[in-house]
Amino acid sequence: MDTPLEGREYAQMEQALFIDLIRSAPSGADLVITPDSWDGLPALFGERLTTVVAGNSEEWVVALTPQNRNFLVAQALEDEVYGKFVHFYIVAAGKEIVSSYDHMACLILDPNFPDYRRIVAEYAPLGDIIG
Repeated sequence: MDTPLEGREYAQMEQALFIDLIRSAPSGADLVITPDSWDGLPALFGERLTTVVAGNSEEWVVALTPQNRNFLVAQALEDEVYGKFVHFYIVAAGKEIVSSYDHMACLILDPNFPDYRRIVAEYAPLGDIIG
């Protein structure tokens, strides 16, 4: 019987998953972060981050350009920035292909996400990855 991941091992796998998602997202995708996340994100992200109003709510959006992907990976490695997001989504062609809730406690991955099977299998020890 497998034992659940704990402590640093869990954190390292969560970090690797976030980086994998950012690197694997299709060209033209956006990272959408809910503004109930850490209020220092706009200053940290600078002009990489735009604010979009959708209905009665606001969202923070980072286009996943090669430069922004490199920035996000560096921030994930240096400061575990993904842990500062309450909820985040990766959107491509107007569709959510990754939905992450409560600081990555639950992640829903669209079966059409690039390398879907490998990601689900590799990160299964984290638990709540729903395909």
